[in-house]
Amino acid sequence: MIKRLNFGLLILIFSFVFIGEIQNTFALNNVLDPELKNEDKIIVEEEETFLNKIRKLLDNNEEQLEKDTDNIDEEKLQIEDKDGKLEDKGTVSEEDTNKFDEEKLPIEDKKDKTEDRRIVEEKEAETIDHKDEEEEIEYKVIFKSLWNKKTHPNKFPEDASFSTFVGIVHNKKACLWKEGNMASKGLAKLAETGKNGHLEKEISKMKKKGGIDDKFFIKGGKSSDKERKTEIEVCEEYPMVSMAAMIGPSPDWFTGLDSVCLIEEGRWVDKKIVMIYAYDAGTMEGKSYEDKGKKTQPQDKIMRIEKEPFLCDGELIPVGCIMFVRDDD
Repeated sequence: MIKRLNFGLLILIFSFVFIGEIQNTFALNNVLDPELKNEDKIIVEEEETFLNKIRKLLDNNEEQLEKDTDNIDEEKLQIEDKDGKLEDKGTVSEEDTNKFDEEKLPIEDKKDKTEDRRIVEEKEAETIDHKDEEEEIEYKVIFKSLWNKKTHPNKFPEDASFSTFVGIVHNKKACLWKEGNMASKGLAKLAETGKNGHLEKEISKMKKKGGIDDKFFIKGGKSSDKERKTEIEVCEEYPMVSMAAMIGPSPDWFTGLDSVCLIEEGRWVDKKIVMIYAYDAGTMEGKSYEDKGKKTQPQDKIMRIEKEPFLCDGELIPVGCIMFVRDDD
């Protein structure tokens, strides 16, 4: 019973406190409300003042714009000629008009136009003929020696051999060697010693100039060795192949290919065999396999050797052959 009375008293006290807080809150709102209304009123007044200023500024700008427009309408655009006279802008003098009327545009000759069209069509046809379904064409390059005691019996050396073949895939901008030209230092070193380091440096320089696409090698060895081969890739931009290797022993003799093109009649060849002969680099005076001789002063041009020991019974015998076989696999 006592517990119930205590619980009831607690509820009654709590009710009085809650009602008092509500009354205080209403009283506080009545005090603060006028201040809040005053602040809102101030903000509205400031906004109206700001808008009035904007309106005045716009009105002033419109008036100024109208004045500027009137001034522009009243002024005439004029330009000063060389004599200091004033003319209205955009007008053309009668003298200029007469000059223009007297000038006549050249008429294109129909014959020249037809000729130009024919040249263009021929170039396009040539390009189309040279094109292939593949951008790069693969070839096997096979070297077969024909230099031995039977084919070249005249003082044939016991240690006959070829140095490593150095080859390039190139276009007309590059030249490894050419009969009738002077041998480069790199080619001379190759022909005299069989070393190709200097020639490779020359090839690298030519490649930077855009004449060479790639270089390749075919391993050297005894002249009696079986065929040796490698693989290359050619393309329309670089359709030519050149090669060189020392004939040893010799003073400055070498063999190889000069700018053999693998495009014939507008198409890539399926198979091509080229006979290769002995050449004199023109840098040493030796006359036989074992005779190095002295340095040739001045240097001679590259020439094919058309006498002994490569001339047999009046016939010039090749020292080897190089075969190109298209590889479609």
